[in-house]
Parts: sequence; structure tokens; C-alpha cells
Amino acid sequence: MKLLDFKWILVSILLSSSIWSGELPVIDGNLSYSQKSLSLYREDALSLTRNRPFLRHMCGESDGKPLIFIHGFGTDASRWDYMYGHLANRGICDDYSVYYFQYDWRRRISFSARRLLAYMRREKFVRSPVIVAHSMGGLVAREALRLRAMRNPQLPPDAIIGRLVTLGTPHLGSKLASLSYLPVCASARDLRKSSRFIRRLNDSADEKRLRSRYYLAAGTMGYYYKCVVWDGEECSVEVPVWRDSYSDAIKATYMVLRKPNDGIVERRSALFIGDASVHRVGWKRLAWYSHAKLLTGVKAHRLVYAKLMEALAEE
Repeated sequence: MKLLDFKWILVSILLSSSIWSGELPVIDGNLSYSQKSLSLYREDALSLTRNRPFLRHMCGESDGKPLIFIHGFGTDASRWDYMYGHLANRGICDDYSVYYFQYDWRRRISFSARRLLAYMRREKFVRSPVIVAHSMGGLVAREALRLRAMRNPQLPPDAIIGRLVTLGTPHLGSKLASLSYLPVCASARDLRKSSRFIRRLNDSADEKRLRSRYYLAAGTMGYYYKCVVWDGEECSVEVPVWRDSYSDAIKATYMVLRKPNDGIVERRSALFIGDASVHRVGWKRLAWYSHAKLLTGVKAHRLVYAKLMEALAEE
């Protein structure tokens, strides 16, 4: 066996144990700040059962600007509870009508996007929605917007989407999704860099005209070297010191991926490097944020809040 093959097997085992054991933080159900904590009826998205799809209203009046949170691969909508609590405490429900969109993350991304569109049509939104998406959820949102733009070519971009804010979304595809050793599902095949889905989405003329409404953020992990043994005035032994508390699995994938990255998604993919229309925000502010911390970190919460306030001011 080649050393390279062994490296990928090791990484896939670590990543698999991370995903299927719940690497992303599980939120306690007793959230005093949450007006409608989804944790009250959360299912274990990492079990072998499928997520129960829904578009659930969380807070706000019906005439508020729609705000939809979309989770990523291997998780469920309750992963937004930390951020939702922070935003609710800052009065976001006074201006927005807030929704959680949950979907079966194992299905094709286009399938989930069509379901999202169906839910949005059922709600009969009068104002263009703002979408905040993590990881693969950003691709679900983009595909839904592509379909909506294709079916409504007469609508201007701001009538289709108020803003799309993505956190750690692999817009250029994911290297990790190409690991044949990982559990394979339809969405993982869509996430591969060379997949037909990624090529079609990124080449879509209908979707390209919306990209000036996109605000992309990326986290980055990192470490520095600390001397532990000195030989006089010279350091003889250095060890890496990680800048935050990361799991061994995420450290392993960070080392394999092209730098910089958040342990799951490379920064160039999260920021859609190569596209001139999107807005790249927060990548310096979110330094040392892992993929999971983009959901729970206070700096990420503040960034999203700022973009939501800007969206209101645009109207």
C-alpha cells in the first residue's frame, strides 16, 4: 500500500468517527434565550434515520422580512440554536420572520433545493428572503435560487433574494467529499469538486446574475510552534500549538487539505475564489475558527447580525 493511500485511509477513519459520533456541538435543550428552541423536538441527525424535512417558523411577525437558516452536511436545523439565541437577544425577531429549514442531507442537493422552493411558495413570502447557510446548506440555497431565477427571468436579483450569507460553504466543491473511504451518499457525490452538480451550478447564467447578493465568510484553523527544549540560546525541540481547541479528527483533515482551511472546507472554496461578483466578508475576523465554530462562535454571530441589519437598510 502506498503511503498516500494510508494517509487518506487514516484521515477518512478519523473524519468518519468525527461525523458519526457528533463532532459538531450538540445543543442543550434548555435554552433560556431561545423563544422556540428546536431542541425541544430535535431528532438525532447523525443516526441512521433521515432528517424530518420542514420549514418551521421560529419567531417574528408574518409581515417581517423572511430569514431562513439552512444547516449543512451531517447535521440538523438545531445546530442554529446558538446563533438564533444570540440574534433573538439582539431583537432580530422584531424585524425578521425567522425560519429553520431542515432537509435530508443524504439526498441530492437539487432535491433539497426543490423542497425548499416548495416550502417558500407555500409560505407566500411578500418580501424577498434573506438566507443564512452553513456548509452544504449554502449550495442548497444557491441551487434553489438558480431554479427560482430560471423560472422567473423577468425578476431583478433583489426580488429573488435579499441576501445570501454563507459560512464555510464549499462553493468550488470539497476535497473531502472525494474520499472513497467515507460513507457515500448522493449529496457527498454532489459535493465533489468535479461533480456535474458543482459545474452546472457555477456555470449557470441564471444563478450568476444573483451573485452580487452573496456574502461569503470562511473560517481558518491554525497553529504555531513553541519551543519546549532549549540548547543554550537556541531551540532544539519545537512542538505545534493549536490556536484553539480542535478535535484530533479536524486536526488531521486540516493537515491534509490545502491551506488555509477550516478543517473541512478550504478557504478558496468557501470564498468562491475566481468569481468577481460575490462579496467576501469576515475571513480575517474569523481566523482560528473551525468549520463547527462558524455556527457557535460569537464573532460569527456578530458578522451575521451586521449583514442582516445591512439587508434591512437596503430596502
